[in-house]
Amino acid sequence: MSRGLDKTCLEQRRGEGGALWGIGWHSARGAQRERNEDRCRVAHGVVAGCISDGIDGHPAGSVYAEYISWEVVRNIAYGFELPEAVLRASQRSSSVAEVLDLEASGMMIACAACDDDGNVRAARVGNTRVVSVVPGHGVQDVFAQPDGASASGLASRPRVCRDYPLIEEVQLTLFPGSALVLMTDGAALYPPQETVAEAATYAATCPVFGPRNQRAENAARTIVRAAQLHGSPDDATALVIARIA
Repeated sequence: MSRGLDKTCLEQRRGEGGALWGIGWHSARGAQRERNEDRCRVAHGVVAGCISDGIDGHPAGSVYAEYISWEVVRNIAYGFELPEAVLRASQRSSSVAEVLDLEASGMMIACAACDDDGNVRAARVGNTRVVSVVPGHGVQDVFAQPDGASASGLASRPRVCRDYPLIEEVQLTLFPGSALVLMTDGAALYPPQETVAEAATYAATCPVFGPRNQRAENAARTIVRAAQLHGSPDDATALVIARIA
């Protein structure tokens, strides 16, 4: 697991748009793993985060995942568009992969960045999963949404980026009370959809005012634990980005 400094919950109003976000994550070792190779990183200056799956149980897979997640979030914080942030991270990590004797093609990540008005850009590589959760509408796979209106707002059709064909990108708008959940495969394939929906809704409907709120982090923990209870053998990581207001 990444250093405790990164395991946080950010809730803040940003800019004239006034969106209030909660962001938190949780990660746990899989039942058939010796160590947890998943990594998650969140940005403190902007509402953004990235999850990275370890590579095929390789002993150094966690080092690679840590580097990838750090580079992606750093690039987002510097203002790069998501596909470019992922591309730059993958290019910079090629030398790391060579040193660690890893296959860079095994990279599996998902990342998202939010702006002041509730607009979200999400990107993924590999079999990570990104879903939107809206009360009354349940769980929707972000990268399977059609053109036009969706339950979570206006969403564009997911596209494969021309410069780096493995990267998929989508844009959508989250309304207050809705959330986005990013998951590695160990967390995505096992928990019931109802659990994911309830946890994310819980995170997105927390009180606006009051002491530091950890609902997003608790929601991510609930999803990961549900995956473990339902037989996930792999490391499981969930990142919850909830729009509270």
